[in-house]
Formats: sequence, C-alpha cells, structure tokens
Amino acid sequence: MCTDALGGQPIARLMDPAPFESLSSGDQNLVDLTAEHGKYGLVCHEILYPLRDEKQYVGIFVNITHSQASQKKLAEVRAQTIVQARELLDHQIRLAETIARALGESTAHGEDLVDKLLQIAGDTPPDEKDKQWLQDTYTSKPM
Repeated sequence: MCTDALGGQPIARLMDPAPFESLSSGDQNLVDLTAEHGKYGLVCHEILYPLRDEKQYVGIFVNITHSQASQKKLAEVRAQTIVQARELLDHQIRLAETIARALGESTAHGEDLVDKLLQIAGDTPPDEKDKQWLQDTYTSKPM
C-alpha cells in the first residue's frame, strides 16, 4: 500500500512509531503484538526486533484481518446461540407450568364431577380413610 517514495522516510509517515521507538530506546529487544491499522483497513500480527550491529530494525507483519473478522463472526454466532437457548429453555418452562396447571385443574374438576355423580346415584360417601387417600393421590384440593 505504499511506494518506494517512503524509503528513508520516518516510520511515522506509514504507521504508529511507538513500537519501534521502544526498540530504539533499548527498553525491549523484541516486540510481539497485534495492531489494527485503521488507515489501511488491516489488522496485523507484528514481530519487531533490532539489528543493532547494522543499526536497523526488522518488522514482520502478518495480515490477520480475515482471521479476526472470522473470530468476531464466530463470537456473534455463539452469543446468538446462547440467547436462543435461553429463550427455548424459558419457553419450555412456561409450557411445563401451563401443562401442570391444566392437569391440576382437570383433576380437581374430574374429582368434583365424580363426587356429584356419586351423590346423584345415592352412593354413600367413602369413609374418611379412603377419602384422605383419594385426596393425597389425585389432588391438592382440601376436602
């Protein structure tokens, strides 16, 4: 993305000079980083080191723009999957609660109908022990 005209120019004309300045000051012997170069639309893995005897610096730049974009997309898909899984779980819980409520109401209603049918038929009510067993088995409705 540059021409030979940049040869001999300060690195600051091309990119952020801070990593090279860190090498120049002797603070570091190796710089290994990932940097975004918004001006060029690139994300690079950079390895920089000095050649002290030659008074030069070496910079190896690996374009990882597409890899970074893929990782971001994968992270988005994972986040969406988690949201959808939670929605599904909430829906399943609400459905189970609705079914349990309907089953309980149906059982209570059925018990009332059986009691009324027994009264109409003139059948004697069951003794208290049998009635308690029926209540414990089929409903939580107090008798």
